[in-house]
Amino acid sequence: MIAWKLTTDFNKERHLFYSKVGTDYSVETYRCNCGRTECITKHVGQDVQYECEDCCNTDFYNANSAWTNIEYFLGQNKDLKLSYRYSVEKNSDSIIINYTTEIPNAIDFLSTKMLFSNKPVYSLVLTSDGELKENYSLEFKKNTYLEVRQKLTAYINDNGCFGVPDNSDKSLSLTAASFFLKRKHLKDFDLYYWADVDNLDGDAIHIDTAFRQILNNRKEKSIQKALYKNYLNQIDQYGKFYSFLIDDFTKIIRDANIIVNFLEIDFDYNYLDNLFDKKDIYKVISFLKNFYLEKQILGLFNRDEFTNNPRLFYDLVWEYNESKNIIQKNFKKVPCSITALHNEFVRCTKHERYKEIQNKVLIYSKYDLKACKEIDTYSVKLPQNGGELFYWAENLHNCMASYFQRINTEKTIIYGFFKEDSLIFAVEISNRSIVQASAKYNATLSIKEREVMQKWFTLNFLENKQGVEHVA
Repeated sequence: MIAWKLTTDFNKERHLFYSKVGTDYSVETYRCNCGRTECITKHVGQDVQYECEDCCNTDFYNANSAWTNIEYFLGQNKDLKLSYRYSVEKNSDSIIINYTTEIPNAIDFLSTKMLFSNKPVYSLVLTSDGELKENYSLEFKKNTYLEVRQKLTAYINDNGCFGVPDNSDKSLSLTAASFFLKRKHLKDFDLYYWADVDNLDGDAIHIDTAFRQILNNRKEKSIQKALYKNYLNQIDQYGKFYSFLIDDFTKIIRDANIIVNFLEIDFDYNYLDNLFDKKDIYKVISFLKNFYLEKQILGLFNRDEFTNNPRLFYDLVWEYNESKNIIQKNFKKVPCSITALHNEFVRCTKHERYKEIQNKVLIYSKYDLKACKEIDTYSVKLPQNGGELFYWAENLHNCMASYFQRINTEKTIIYGFFKEDSLIFAVEISNRSIVQASAKYNATLSIKEREVMQKWFTLNFLENKQGVEHVA
């Protein structure tokens, strides 16, 4: 038994003069760990030095302090061994799992009893809008954290969760619950696995509605059959269904056979999803439709060129969306291949881009500059201005000059590897990771070049974790 002390207002307690006489008295109630409870009436501010008459104990934990600031109280009394239990609260707005301990918060003055209530020390709340909120008043313990989440998960599976669609295997996770509560218009649980679900329109979306939308209401049975097969393959391979390229193709391409052939291509959808801004691809395909047959556009995606070097297609898409007005004005039809289109987009834009960036200075951190050093037979450098970046792009015959704004806003950084003042290859770094590296004409690096690059990267970005200060 824990020895507690609780101070209450005498005027609020039930006694012979309750509500008849106002006083400046308070009641100090002591419940000793030997079992004795005693109430002492005193003037507010009067100091009582209490000693238990049965066991002479003088050490009592302050229940008022515990109720006022349980986190501070527990921090000051780490030796105190409290008992904890779980409780559940549900109302129209939230489900709450509380991890609580019993602390005195009232007395029965006439019976000389100390009354206890549950004080939450950790709460996990799932709101009807899908927000998960945590409140700690307790030193973080992973096991407690996991158990609270498990209890909330078990509760929503046993009792339902604000109308979340039923899951066929009856195992609703907190992440899935939050997902559907934030998207109350989704009516089938299978939509949880749709990566592009937020692009679906409507107040009540079922999975058949979603399929119709990404097919743009195409009725051909061959397309519908190919789509469903594509869907099952993606779910099996990635655990997700990515629809953005399919949506683009069914909007732009009219030939059903071309769409079926496209749906049969085994893309790395997960990689493409992380690589592209999905709206940008649609704009490029729409532009190309003005110059090329649908079969030729399909060929862009159905060649080794796309599979082996998706970054080149990314650069093509990036180049178009950065400078589409210039490209639309200057474009000359070339073979419908990623390399040819990429080079043509660069040709269309390079003169305008050079005029725009040639005199603009690039600014780097001291941390970035420290990676400029000798490594084996190479000298690693950074372009100092837009003109130098453009010169690098011309030497390597690529579109790195279009990255000027991204470099200037610290979204990415490009290092050049030189031998005797000749640029051999360039490496793009973003978020302390290698994004891409290429030699002339976007060629992949040799084994030796990759070894040098990895050695340099390890020394400067994996082992070196110094702070960042900006310098011109």
